[in-house]
Order: sequence, then structure tokens, then C-alpha cells
Amino acid sequence: YLTTMAQEQQEINPQKTPIRSKFNRLVVISGVSGCGKDYLIKRSLTPDLNPNIKLFPFGELLYQQLRLCSTNFCSSVLDRDQVKDSFTQDQISVQIAQVAQNIVQEQPGLINTHLVYRQRDSLIANPTVIESLNPRNIIFISANPNNIYEWRKMSSRKRDVESVDYISFFQNVERDISTRFAEYLGSGFLEIKNSPAPDSISNNVTLLKLIISKI
Repeated sequence: YLTTMAQEQQEINPQKTPIRSKFNRLVVISGVSGCGKDYLIKRSLTPDLNPNIKLFPFGELLYQQLRLCSTNFCSSVLDRDQVKDSFTQDQISVQIAQVAQNIVQEQPGLINTHLVYRQRDSLIANPTVIESLNPRNIIFISANPNNIYEWRKMSSRKRDVESVDYISFFQNVERDISTRFAEYLGSGFLEIKNSPAPDSISNNVTLLKLIISKI
């Protein structure tokens, strides 16, 4: 499916959907906070893979970019999860675009990010940025919302407490947006369902390693 989506999309709607003849050597991994992206990526990026493949943690890179470039940065904001509420959406969008440009210049790599994020009371997606990244594949990591809720409770990160129902809603929104971005770009799309079961983790890591090896 990863290799044939662009061809299938062209057959379905050759006029409406832009099909890229060449993608950047990038793979985007998206999913709601606490779904297990970091864990699976850490298990998958092993020394036997191409050492030139970099990991781009988009949220951390954005946080550092805001600290460096914004004169409005508040030194008391030390947690990157608080950053999105300390700037206007326009300010954040400018720096997101800069981070994306930096990543493209440093490819090949794996981008750990959220294609949908919450700022105050809004859910935001930025199609311009995903278009500039032009990734070969978009991988969506999902998990049972009850598991996500429990995993968040064990995390050291300071996140807003969200109900299981809201986590489920947010995950459905991000899945839908990730799919639509992949269709628009012609990128490959794959959903990986994360589970604490050892066999599931092993299979997911094997699959991710295969995708990473083909960047």
C-alpha cells in the first residue's frame, strides 16, 4: 500500500489530486500524544539502519526555534507543552514553516510530529507545512484510547488531562487529517495500531524498521 497509493489515487481522480513525481526522503510519523510514537521510534532506530537517517522531533525543534527567534519568548515557559499557549497562531505558523524548511535541508530522516495539534480551544492542521515537507510516507500511530489515557498518567510530561472520549475524538480527527494529507500529496499512508502486547510491539517495530530502511 505504501508504494501504490500514488498510482491508485491517480487512477481514482487524476485531475483533483496533485501526484508528486518525486518525494523528499522523509517519513512523517504522527499520532496523538501518549499513543506510543516515541517508544516505537526508539525501538526501531537501531544501528543496523542507514546511519545518515536522522530523527527530527518536530515539537522539540519548534520549541527551540521559538526560544531562538521570538523576542516575545517568556523565559518562564520551560515546558514545550506550554509553548503553544504563549504565542499567537501566526507567530507559531511562521516558526513551524522554518522548522520544516530546516528539516528538508537535512534529509533523509524520520519526523516525529502531530499533524493536528490543539491551541487553546482550537484543533489546527497546517497543510502548507506538510506540503513543504513532501514526505514519501505518512505513518499514523494509533492505540486504544483507554491505553493512551493510562500511558499519559505514567508519563513525566505535563499534559492537560483529557477524557477517554476526548482522546478518541482527537485520534479520529488526526487519523482523518493524516489520511487526507497523504491523499493530497500522493504519499504512502499506513496506520500502525500500537498495543502493549509483546507480539504486537515486535511486529510494529519490524514494520517500522522496514519503512525506515526504504527512506
